[in-house]
Amino acid sequence: MLPAFARLLSGIALLLCLLSVRDSGGYAERAVLTRYGSVPKGVILEEEASGFEPVSRAAYDPIAHEFVLDGSSRYAPPLSPEETAAVLRSLDADDRLGVSIVLGEKRIVYGSLGAESPLARSLFAVDVFLVSVAFGWRENLEGVALPEGYRPLRAGARTRGMVCFSRFDGYAFEKRGGRYQRSRCRLELTLVPMGRGRAADGGYLPDFEALRRNEFEPADLANVREIHRNAEAYLRLPVVSRPAAIGEVAAVARHLRQGGVDLAALAKEISASGRPAGGGDGQMDPLERRLVEFSRNAPDPDSPAP
Repeated sequence: MLPAFARLLSGIALLLCLLSVRDSGGYAERAVLTRYGSVPKGVILEEEASGFEPVSRAAYDPIAHEFVLDGSSRYAPPLSPEETAAVLRSLDADDRLGVSIVLGEKRIVYGSLGAESPLARSLFAVDVFLVSVAFGWRENLEGVALPEGYRPLRAGARTRGMVCFSRFDGYAFEKRGGRYQRSRCRLELTLVPMGRGRAADGGYLPDFEALRRNEFEPADLANVREIHRNAEAYLRLPVVSRPAAIGEVAAVARHLRQGGVDLAALAKEISASGRPAGGGDGQMDPLERRLVEFSRNAPDPDSPAP
């Protein structure tokens, strides 16, 4: 009786995980495909910040490294001045922000960030890190202590390719003492079976029929479920917290733009302030450097070609 009950609980857990990583009918995947042109095998930073009052004017205080909003409220970007300006310039040109990796072939950058910029490198690094947890590529996680000592599972011989992309969104803020501070951020991973052929940008296309049939590996689902269950702990890891900070600045910038703030002008004000630029190769720790190098050169360890 007990083993049967355990199997029932396991089946329920698997179903809940499945519901958390895909949208019935592939509607979410179709929306991503429309916005990005292919399914990102990478990281995307989405949505406008919530919790802010309407803002129509923003100025930069170079001494405090803060935005002054409508002459009173303040927000301190968690990036260096020049990186903050780079995010603003990118969003002024293209609302998309993120990266995608076609392993062994090419890297795609959404927006105007350079592929070798410190910001893009951090996004490539976190993509390889999260995908390595999702697919059980432990060789990329050597020396990394995952939350609660988790050891990712690895599927056996795969019969189809699988894409995993990560989304940072749901940025919420609270105002304390006249300053806005982030109170919430969501990290969500999505598994998408790979279809045949490629999109115009060289990226992957989804297999909607496989989505309809729920063709996912149990090991992948268990790993993604673990990241979702312990998302706050993953967001505290340095390799994840920096991309979350990039997404935070992007979410705030979208809110400012919605109120009529000229992002290009604000970026120019920041760059002209004389504050140190920050960023660069010197800030890459050994883990980030290793993950970025994998994103440049490595073949896909176990997914068959579409």
